[in-house]
Amino acid sequence: MTSLCTNCINEKLCGKPVKYVINTHYHFDHTANDAYFDAAFMTPASVDYATIPYKGFSGISFPRNYPVVTVQDGYPLNLGSRALTIIEFPHANHTIGGIAILDPSRRILFTGDEFLLPNKADLIISRRDFADNMNRVEKVRKDFDVMYSGTGLKDGSVFDTYYQAALYGISPDFQPDSTAAAAVQGRKPAAAAADSRTTVYDRGRVRPGDATENAPEKTPQGTRKTFTYQGFPVSYIEPAGQDGTNK
Repeated sequence: MTSLCTNCINEKLCGKPVKYVINTHYHFDHTANDAYFDAAFMTPASVDYATIPYKGFSGISFPRNYPVVTVQDGYPLNLGSRALTIIEFPHANHTIGGIAILDPSRRILFTGDEFLLPNKADLIISRRDFADNMNRVEKVRKDFDVMYSGTGLKDGSVFDTYYQAALYGISPDFQPDSTAAAAVQGRKPAAAAADSRTTVYDRGRVRPGDATENAPEKTPQGTRKTFTYQGFPVSYIEPAGQDGTNK
């Protein structure tokens, strides 16, 4: 679960009661414990899917009747001595309704799972949508030095790499990698088994077989391609009949 403090156990770390949680997106590994807080903050698009258990948690009850406060881009959260701002991603790359949380007083951006990997970007959106998402974050770049993502602390320069790659992807100078493109069959599986006797756990992904049932994201239509900007590889969806550039 991505939040300023993960759950009530972390009251010992924070030194004060932890009343609320902010969900960066609806996935169960981020929303499972929402009911332990006085209220959970999330986007309207996330409400219907939050705290729905993955198959691996079958038989365990997770209450879903907790108070919810819905937020959107620019929503201010006043914590007294700290003022937070919600940054909503315009396009559903990781999930619909994904957000980041800016804490300018400590110069931190909490990003959920949108920046899982520091050395590459695996997208299920087009280059144009990628650029739109990065441009949204760039508006507050002057206000953060570090990011906390689903895989931990990252320097703000990781965002700079994503941003520059996104701009290149829609520039007149853009060139895709000369690799074979593949028709998109849907989203990538959470993980794969090397053989029938081995379960592979991929850091940054949920366990094999676990995923949100009836997930609302549409299967991308187009071709999966890649490009590389200054050694930073980007895998993306080229929509059918579009090139996504400014040409």
